[in-house]
Amino acid sequence: MKYWNELDGSTLLNKIFSKPIKIGKIALFSLRIENDQPSVNLGFDIPEFPDILPEKWKNKGYNTCRIGITCNEISNLKIHNLPTHEIFALEIKNENTHFKLEAKSKSAIITFSAKFVSLNGPSVYINGPDDYYFGPKMKLKPSLPIIQGLLFTYSFENIREEERELRIKSTNVNDSAELGKLFDTLTKPEFAEYKQEEREWHINTLKYFLSTDETFESVFYLFDTYFKDEITNKRNFMKVLLDRLIKYNEEIIERDQK
Repeated sequence: MKYWNELDGSTLLNKIFSKPIKIGKIALFSLRIENDQPSVNLGFDIPEFPDILPEKWKNKGYNTCRIGITCNEISNLKIHNLPTHEIFALEIKNENTHFKLEAKSKSAIITFSAKFVSLNGPSVYINGPDDYYFGPKMKLKPSLPIIQGLLFTYSFENIREEERELRIKSTNVNDSAELGKLFDTLTKPEFAEYKQEEREWHINTLKYFLSTDETFESVFYLFDTYFKDEITNKRNFMKVLLDRLIKYNEEIIERDQK
């Protein structure tokens, strides 16, 4: 099983995310075992944050998504060490008559089989940078200046290069598809040179500020670019950039694992 969207109970998840969400890293915060069912309930945060927010969730500063799973008719339950608040790699395998689940961290392992698995949530809440489990924390906090640095490619202050300048000028900066292709051409090569920690810092910065009511005006203040048109929706500009950075990072990780 590859995506959370494949589980029963994922109706709300499908409404608030425009793309399927991969099963993988989780920040486990609760593990409950019921011996009369028997059942296991896991509650955890995921790295992704909804991109189609309901009205009641908008402009509240929410930046973390929490979901959970309820697993019924449990067998072969094994727990090595008491799970603590840390990152787990979760796998769910559909083996026809049952599901096999394994959650593994640096210090603990949880494995069991379940006949039924359903999704709980999602919900969202505000998590401070120091408490954020995914990507850099404490040391590398969200920072808008690093986004301006990444976008220096598009600035008048950059070294003159006619081919690059013409490519930027010919792009409709307010068209998401055209903008994405431009990022593929000019931003991807530079981003690929960053270390893993730096890439995650940029991604987490955009995730954090897009979860607030940030307008990103400061990123473009006194920052003249080669774009022919004015950027009419800077938040959408940053959403497109975030989507591409996440894609580039996943490709780099997959390449390095081969």
